[in-house]
Amino acid sequence: MIISGANFRRVEKVSGLSFNVDLSLTNATGSAYLGFSGDSNLLKWDFSQGRVIDPDGSYVWSYQSGSPFTISGAVDSDSYTYSIESELIKNSQSRTSFPIERIITDATGVNLNFSLNTQASGRVGFSLTNSSDAVVENNKTVSGIISNTGDSLSFDILTGSIPDQFTGKLQISSTFPITVENTGVINFLGQTGILSGETISLPVELQSTVGNISNDLIFSGVRTDRSGVFSLSVDNQTDFTGAGGVLASGGAYNNTRQMFLSLEAANFENADSLSGYPVDISLAYYSGITGEFDNVVTGVQMTATGSGYNENLIVSLDGGTPTTRATVTGNRQIFNFFDVNNSGVSSVNITNIGDSYNSTPTVVFFQNLMSINVGSGGSGYTGVPSITFSGASGSGASATAVTGVVSGTQTGITSINLTNSGSGYVGSPEVIFNGGTGASAISASANLVMSSGASATALVGSYTKSFTGQFNLYTGIGGYLNYRENNYYTSPPTGYTGVTYNAAANESTFDILVEYTTSYDAKILEAELICSGTGDNRATKIISGVR
Repeated sequence: MIISGANFRRVEKVSGLSFNVDLSLTNATGSAYLGFSGDSNLLKWDFSQGRVIDPDGSYVWSYQSGSPFTISGAVDSDSYTYSIESELIKNSQSRTSFPIERIITDATGVNLNFSLNTQASGRVGFSLTNSSDAVVENNKTVSGIISNTGDSLSFDILTGSIPDQFTGKLQISSTFPITVENTGVINFLGQTGILSGETISLPVELQSTVGNISNDLIFSGVRTDRSGVFSLSVDNQTDFTGAGGVLASGGAYNNTRQMFLSLEAANFENADSLSGYPVDISLAYYSGITGEFDNVVTGVQMTATGSGYNENLIVSLDGGTPTTRATVTGNRQIFNFFDVNNSGVSSVNITNIGDSYNSTPTVVFFQNLMSINVGSGGSGYTGVPSITFSGASGSGASATAVTGVVSGTQTGITSINLTNSGSGYVGSPEVIFNGGTGASAISASANLVMSSGASATALVGSYTKSFTGQFNLYTGIGGYLNYRENNYYTSPPTGYTGVTYNAAANESTFDILVEYTTSYDAKILEAELICSGTGDNRATKIISGVR
């Protein structure tokens, strides 16, 4: 910066600061000074006739025309320390105590070229919070409180701003600058777009002499100038399942379901039209777990379908030493309608993602019986034996034996009918024939054919589940506005808001579409659809998204 004549720059009011100034003078005949002032006091360095005179009047340095040099140091509440060209000149030299409010320069008969950096000593900063009254309506003033959180004796708020999407609800009504000693106040005036029952999360950015700050102020909206009733109804439930608004995917990951709704005016000021009345439609987080999920089962990929699996298919995940074990279910696919044994496993669904896996678990497909073949019919049977199964875990399998002549006059087992294929077997159980034999009988034996061949690989990883990542909102009249694509988010982004509709004449219905896209887990995430207008107009619906 090149200056001539007298100049000053205001800084935050502090008891001390550090400084570093690079300077040069265009000649050695003129005079100039640079210093710090406050309460009509001045601490300065003079430059004249090629000499540097410090605040105590001491001649401490020489300079030449156009030759740069550096002065650096610190000013404390009752002393100062400085160096020239890194050479210490004064250390803790006493000074008159006064707060520093300005940087002052003056040049006569010479141009002073300098670059100055300062840093207030101690803590510097401020905060912005709501006042005790956080209820706002049209033409009502609400306030935010600015608090000095540092060591500055005072500072100025130079300007402030709010996003354009909120100017229809609130506007800054304070005049800048706002001087803050311990505390200060910034005022906001309510506008006509405020709706009854709404929560306004207002992002405010302030610029000051001690830096900038951004914070959200929370206000509750009130409107009492108009009245009416909203009616909210579900138009189409064909693309989702569950009563009362449950968007369910049927088990698939990253599957999107849609709910169509209508918002209608009912006896709205003795009219059936929304014309001339503002309507806000928003979607807010209601309940459910979001955030980062680490070391969980994110999927199961089939590598072979296998054959012979029945309708009681059981699948599990083994190993991986998790804190909470993931759970899965299998989907059976019949390849030949006329042969129920000709079936395999088409896919595996995750019903619980588990937690804290330190390795990949193994996918286990439990077996069932496909058929029982007679190995040896035996002989000497005088009746029909019963059949039981032992070992290999599992349950539910049952079968009946058929006897007949197997050799000469000898009676044995000629065939076995499988009456229930059972489920949950690991390996082949032992077939046991009970009773039906004479004293000299030879026991029969049987061979089992089990379902087999299905295989899959589990996937372990991390993912983020967010409300705005799973839910989306569309609204409009005769067409849909995509809230996500148009960045109509709350602040912080835990929902969708920021669109106010003003219906034209004879319009009585708003179209609403809520989407839910499933995540890896099967945990329910709930949203609240909020339709609000003037007066007591408010219609809400809880919508649950679930895999």
